[in-house]
Order: sequence, then C-alpha cells, then structure tokens
Amino acid sequence: MVKSYFLKISGRETAAYSAEQVSQLFADGQIDRNTPCREAKAAGGAWRTIDDLLPTLKYGTQLPAPTPARAPRVSISSTRAAGARPRPDQTVAIVDVNVPFASVFRMVMKVFGSLLIIWACFAVIAVVVWTILMFLFVGVLGGALSGTHH
Repeated sequence: MVKSYFLKISGRETAAYSAEQVSQLFADGQIDRNTPCREAKAAGGAWRTIDDLLPTLKYGTQLPAPTPARAPRVSISSTRAAGARPRPDQTVAIVDVNVPFASVFRMVMKVFGSLLIIWACFAVIAVVVWTILMFLFVGVLGGALSGTHH
C-alpha cells in the first residue's frame, strides 16, 4: 500500500500526494522541511511537518532530479536548518534580504549600549591610571624641589 499525504501550502490543504510526489515537490523547492503535512489515512490527524513524517528528505540522498520545466528553488531556511548544502545542480542566489527596520534599530541600539558600557569601564580605568601617574609625578617633583630648597 502506497502512503499518501495531505500538505498545507499557503494555508490551504491540498489533495493527497504520494510519497514520491512529495519527494518531487521537495526536490523542486516547492515545499520545505517545515511544510505542514499529515497522512491521508489518518482522517482528522494532527498536522506535523514534512521533517517529522518524511525525515530522509532533508538529506537529499534519494531525491528525484528537479523537474526540468522549472528552475529549482532553494529555500534558504530549509538548507540552513538542515545544515546541508544545496546539491551541485542547484544555484543559490540571495537577491534581497528583507529585515524589518525595528529589528535593525534594536540591533544598532544594543551595539551602541555595549559600546557605552565598554567606554565607561575604560574611563574608570583611565582615571585610576591617571591618578596613580599624577601621584608619582607629584611625589618625584616634590622630592626634587624639596632637595633644592635646603
């Protein structure tokens, strides 16, 4: 008996796919490890991820060749999360990085706060060193001047 799976793509449940069809969708980059999935025979079963139900897909060792009609898409999150590298016949190009302004602002503020703390520590150290040097200088200068007074 061939297992079949329902997928949830873009928030919609799809028709049942065989394990081979799911492998092809994965190879084509249309789904990734985190795509919701459940077995077709388990009516009303809990949604899990592709990674839970078909864990060997992430290794890419038994994936079919990508469909030649479409250029293969590689999801950055799927390759990074898997710790795997794209297959040699796949090209990865980062075209745009969409980072919200609030995230960048928080990161800059954290760096700025860290720098203030570091500079505050260095300022305390600089004041202590300056004070020690001044006491030494005053001591040496005072000793030299007191010798000429007698």
